[in-house]
Amino acid sequence: MKELNLRSVDVVKLALVVSVLYLILSFIILLLVFLVGSAFIPKQALPFAGLGFLLVIVGPIVYFIISFIVMLIVGLFFNLSLSITGGLPLRFKE
Repeated sequence: MKELNLRSVDVVKLALVVSVLYLILSFIILLLVFLVGSAFIPKQALPFAGLGFLLVIVGPIVYFIISFIVMLIVGLFFNLSLSITGGLPLRFKE
């Protein structure tokens, strides 16, 4: 049995990793929605298709920033509440 203590640096790394995974997943989902939706857009409404593509690019970036900030706040509050005990001991078998 080993003990793994979560420090504030680990919380930041964990928040970053989860946020990057969210970014990739949301980008793929929004891209699929855009590609499926653009197949049904009439040819007269092509200027609006550019707006949809802009949302596909900007949307995940904004979502990444928001989710990173939220996870950072949650993680730091979680780590702060455990600072008395010196971190959270996570036990796992080898």
